[in-house]
Amino acid sequence: MLAAAIILVFSIWFAWRLSNSSHVRRIEREIRARGEPLTLAELAKTYSAIEERENAAIPLLAAWEKEQPAYWRAIRMGERPTVPLKPSVFDPSLPFLGRNARSISRRSLSTSNLLAAERFIEEQSKHMEAVRAAIQRPRSRFPINIQDGYFALLPHLAQIRTEAQKFQIEALVRSEKGQIREAFEAIQCIKGLADKLCDEPILIGQLVRLRCANVALDALEQLMSRRQLPAEEIDRIVALLEEMRVTNALRRSFLGERVVSLSVFEMSSYQISELISERHESADEIRDRAKGTQLMGWLFRITGVETADRRLILETLTRGIELAELDSLEGLRRFSELEKQLNAKLQTFPPKLYSKMLLPAVDNVAIRFASFESRRRAAILACLAEKYRLTHEGKVPQSVVDLISTNVGAIVRDPFTGELLRLKHLDGVFVIYSVGPDRTDDQGRERQQNEQSGYDITFILER
Repeated sequence: MLAAAIILVFSIWFAWRLSNSSHVRRIEREIRARGEPLTLAELAKTYSAIEERENAAIPLLAAWEKEQPAYWRAIRMGERPTVPLKPSVFDPSLPFLGRNARSISRRSLSTSNLLAAERFIEEQSKHMEAVRAAIQRPRSRFPINIQDGYFALLPHLAQIRTEAQKFQIEALVRSEKGQIREAFEAIQCIKGLADKLCDEPILIGQLVRLRCANVALDALEQLMSRRQLPAEEIDRIVALLEEMRVTNALRRSFLGERVVSLSVFEMSSYQISELISERHESADEIRDRAKGTQLMGWLFRITGVETADRRLILETLTRGIELAELDSLEGLRRFSELEKQLNAKLQTFPPKLYSKMLLPAVDNVAIRFASFESRRRAAILACLAEKYRLTHEGKVPQSVVDLISTNVGAIVRDPFTGELLRLKHLDGVFVIYSVGPDRTDDQGRERQQNEQSGYDITFILER
């Protein structure tokens, strides 16, 4: 009886392992047949070199190198810096960057905030001119060593975001002073910086791109709240917003994330230990943990647990790539289902340690892209509402339907519901909004920092 039980257990285990291996081979064959990358070397080829005269990254790196030579010279040469990047120190009253001025009113600017912003723009003028010139180049390719996988250095992402905030400060000052064209030009620069990340092959790069694009929308809120714009300026803003539509980025994000996640199976035990280590841990402590990691890795491989983990990563991210092609409403519904399926599988035996550690919250990634698209559409409708005011003696539209009748073809659907975006005005505050990922109408309530629910995705004009 014991022998029969052992044979039965072995047979079940062998069939389970064989099934997982077969599924992994099939999925990888299909991926290769589509010409999609599976390895870091293949992913690196999708981030191909471009001509120097077209590459905005070259003058951007040169501008950054003037401020911190040793660090950025190493990055430019594709080396790991031996000195840390020095953190910037800002006036506490500096809008958006100063610790006392992260949140700025859309209606007016305090004297201290304005003075701090003017001083900053003056101090940064030469640097910002260099950035302006750089982003005139059509493309960018930063010196990322993609084959380093999770250990690849990406300092340009934080720097691009900071540059976007600098132009946000300039746009705010120009808006405050009524310099509409100059404010719009600064917003164009923010959009230009976001565009320089459009070819980023890794998820975090595309998320920073979205963040910069949202900074441009924030700056537009400030401009349009402070100034009544003429029709021709509104038309320029609408054209800019149309150009800000993010296409193919979600699919590109998951393509890159799949490759980077799979690369962990090629890592040494020391690299895995380094990946999961705390900042304060020494090299000796990491080496000590690597001994246990090596034993665990051996057990996972010989029992087939590693193959099961690889299968889950492949299935989840490959499905995410497929869903990224769908219309946002249907795609969001299926991303939610995919997230539920993933969470259920992560609770089953055997444990999926790599999947738990590496897989992104696929539903949340899709929501971030849909949230930006919601806000972009709301901004376009806000522009149409401003044009409505100009042609209706200052009266505000009572509903989105009022705007549709005079702007056939405008994209006015909420990506989260498929229904019309919503409009609300009260006490000088005019809000166009999407109900957001919770699909609950919170009456145009703007999201506050770190809130997870109870808000809508808004574009707000205050006067």
